[in-house]
Amino acid sequence: MVAGRKVTSVDAYGLTVAKFNNKTMSPAEARHIEFAGKAGLGEIDVAKMKVKKVNA
Repeated sequence: MVAGRKVTSVDAYGLTVAKFNNKTMSPAEARHIEFAGKAGLGEIDVAKMKVKKVNA
């Protein structure tokens, strides 16, 4: 489960952990996420995100 305050950032991070045909995608490969990031709707650079991982 991935949760956050900015949907664009959540989607960008989710792409880096999900696999599609055994490959991961970068946020830049999903044009709608790239456009949303450029529009200021959230950070798409995972290296700049503050990610907190929690174990249940």
